[in-house]
Amino acid sequence: MRIDKNAELFKQVFNSYYQALINFALKFVNNDIEIARDVVQDTFIELWENNIIQSDNLHIKAFLYTTTRNKSLNILKHRKVQQNYLSEYPNSIQSERYYIDHLIQVEIVHLLKKAIDTLPEQSKKVILLNLKGLKNKEISEQIGITIDTVKYHKTRAYRILRKYLKDKIWILLPIMAYIFYLLA
Repeated sequence: MRIDKNAELFKQVFNSYYQALINFALKFVNNDIEIARDVVQDTFIELWENNIIQSDNLHIKAFLYTTTRNKSLNILKHRKVQQNYLSEYPNSIQSERYYIDHLIQVEIVHLLKKAIDTLPEQSKKVILLNLKGLKNKEISEQIGITIDTVKYHKTRAYRILRKYLKDKIWILLPIMAYIFYLLA
């Protein structure tokens, strides 16, 4: 019986003050209706949990407005702290991203070097010269083989590298998972 009475009183208080408290909260939270609703809902939850519903009407009204104001101000303080942090530490966020980019590049280069080491000697020479930017003709002149042989070794090397990297790409998964964790 007592719970039913409290529930009925709560419903009456809610219906009487909800919209007025929303309007009151909007003044504090820069007219953000979603935040105002959250604040007012939290206020009513606190009213119910603290069993203030049995107090006199003046006490309930004071509680509702004071709690709504305090919760709204807390949100504003929290936003200000966030903005200050972001304005003071943009370089730390940027340097963290640089570190992650660098880490990925290092891992990829390491993986690529290991893959190149698995190539047959002649294919390895051709690929290394190609990675240095030499053209097929320059590679053929430097090593002393025909251009067609250079093309053959490049094709063979790329096929071997693709297979090797396909089998080893899982090594990069922990790094990628870490990146997604940071971005989430």
